Amino acid sequence: MFKNNNPRVLFLSYPRSGNTWVRYCLEYLTKTETLDTGIYDETETHEETFKGIFKRDKNIRPFIYKRHFHNEISDFNVNEDFLIFLLRNYKECLTRHLLNDLKNKRILTREIDSYIKNIGLYEKWNKNKLLIYYEDLMTNFDFVFNQIVDFLNLDKNRYKKLIKNFDYHREKSIQLYAISVTKGDDLDYHSKKLSINFKNKLDAYIIKNAKLIFTKYLVRYQEKRSSLKEFLRSTSINFISIIMKLALSTRYTKIRDISLKTLDLIQIYLKTEKF
Repeated sequence: MFKNNNPRVLFLSYPRSGNTWVRYCLEYLTKTETLDTGIYDETETHEETFKGIFKRDKNIRPFIYKRHFHNEISDFNVNEDFLIFLLRNYKECLTRHLLNDLKNKRILTREIDSYIKNIGLYEKWNKNKLLIYYEDLMTNFDFVFNQIVDFLNLDKNRYKKLIKNFDYHREKSIQLYAISVTKGDDLDYHSKKLSINFKNKLDAYIIKNAKLIFTKYLVRYQEKRSSLKEFLRSTSINFISIIMKLALSTRYTKIRDISLKTLDLIQIYLKTEKF
């Protein structure tokens, strides 16, 4: 395990991507603090989040640095330092992070671009890098976090203790992160609030502006094509209105009958459950 010499480890994740839980585990395993700084800060500071939670080994110099954005890492060496990149569904972390500002097109565009540039940073990092998907971490913690343990050559025995008392540590981390809404239990909690149309627009924006990145890293988050039934449900009011107008306005009996028959079939189709 790293102790008092380089390389340093950059832990990068867009806000609301689960970095508190990962840092909790890292501080437990390394017996030292993770460091945090904002873009305008000149000195590294340790957040108060985990103060007094773990016993520290004063012989180990802190070597893990948390960052949220690509433009906060100018002091890191892409050829020598280590990078752990935690990536979460943009529909989740953007919605949670921006809240009401999600409706502000200028702010939303800026934040999507920052999200994309974080991935771009990972892409150009030459070596010593590890990508972790938030969803995989939440659903298969032991398998995924083991990759971090191996990547940083951390203490396997101490990791076994973490796993043995997993529920305790997870609950402790949640208590420390008081603003957590989902507690890590619902992977689609925030994006459920978004319309299909809005989610499709998010997909389209990233595909248009960073197609290679989307294809390589984000395709798992792309909205699945809606079924005919979902399409009809989402457009039923306008669609049925058009058919009704056609049926009532036409002078031709055959067209009116076809329109009314079509309307009946759509309503029956939407009521069925086996689709």
